[in-house]
Amino acid sequence: MSQELRRIACGIDLTRLPLHRRGPKKPQPKRETSASKPHVSTARLIDQAKSAKGKTP
Repeated sequence: MSQELRRIACGIDLTRLPLHRRGPKKPQPKRETSASKPHVSTARLIDQAKSAKGKTP
């Protein structure tokens, strides 16, 4: 079967086929920030959990 496909492919004139280049990428939309849910770092949350765990008798 591969020999048959190669034989068929040899008969194709590649210069007649148009080239399609990819267009430019669309810019990523900016993330919306919320005042009610500000960013909190993970390290800060871990430190708060450790300090709260140590203070509880």
